[in-house]
Amino acid sequence: MEEFQTAIARLIGKKVKKVGAGGSTGSMFTLDFWDGNEIAESRSPDCLMVKCSWRLEDILNVKTITGWQEDSSLQGALTFGLKSLTDDTIAKVDLTAFNDLAITFKSGKRLSLFCDITENVSGDFNWFLGTKDGYYSIDTRLKLDFEKK
Repeated sequence: MEEFQTAIARLIGKKVKKVGAGGSTGSMFTLDFWDGNEIAESRSPDCLMVKCSWRLEDILNVKTITGWQEDSSLQGALTFGLKSLTDDTIAKVDLTAFNDLAITFKSGKRLSLFCDITENVSGDFNWFLGTKDGYYSIDTRLKLDFEKK
């Protein structure tokens, strides 16, 4: 668990360099994070993949930007809202006892993930974090799984 906390903390200061959202992915999406030291051929970025419910908020203006049930077409609100995170920098990361995750960005946006894929729901994980060390995922028991690279 300590390695997981370290991996989460290492996200602070990284930028969103790629957003994979919209179209056939539905409400699922990926974010690639870079700190500027990666070389595409030698080290891949940290990557977050989200399958559970989520909401993107503007915490400065106290309003919702988009959420997991909105239009996920290529021109939809979900896709447009998530892509607004491109080049934004992570300022803070919070993890709850149930492994819900909140990522706050320097722009004042916050991405909140809610682990709602439980043992009684079809699915394999809620969210997944790929790092240089391996792959962390929150399973349907809301527990951490780790697979070393």
